[in-house]
Amino acid sequence: MEIFLAHLLGSFELSLAQCIYRTLRNPCTRLEVVRNLLEKSHTNAKLGREHDDFISSYDGVRIKRNDFAHGLWWTDNEFRTFLAKPGFNEYPILSARRIELPELQTAIEKQVKFRDDLKLAIIEPIRRRQARSRRRRKPKPQ
Repeated sequence: MEIFLAHLLGSFELSLAQCIYRTLRNPCTRLEVVRNLLEKSHTNAKLGREHDDFISSYDGVRIKRNDFAHGLWWTDNEFRTFLAKPGFNEYPILSARRIELPELQTAIEKQVKFRDDLKLAIIEPIRRRQARSRRRRKPKPQ
């Protein structure tokens, strides 16, 4: 999302966007900042609906990833796998649900699609603009 933030800031410098993004510790705050830049900045007014869709897609992928990464996993005696959502539940086993391979595969596929969409829609155009900018700045031999 840092490169998406750089895109919305109109910056070719990823380091600035990374600094801003990582300063915002709360993921909801990060999304709020990105959404506000998209919706309330006059320079981003010309951007299409795909940018809104991109933010929504990111939010869905992020939530699922966090559930998997921070949840409590275990396997029973029959080798079935269960996951309890992250939280402060005193008895996480009571809120656990069974996880099967197709669900994990689908989650991974969605993350890969998100990454590929990001690369195609945001990263590649930024790289092309950076290359054009570098070509323009090169001093001409005398």
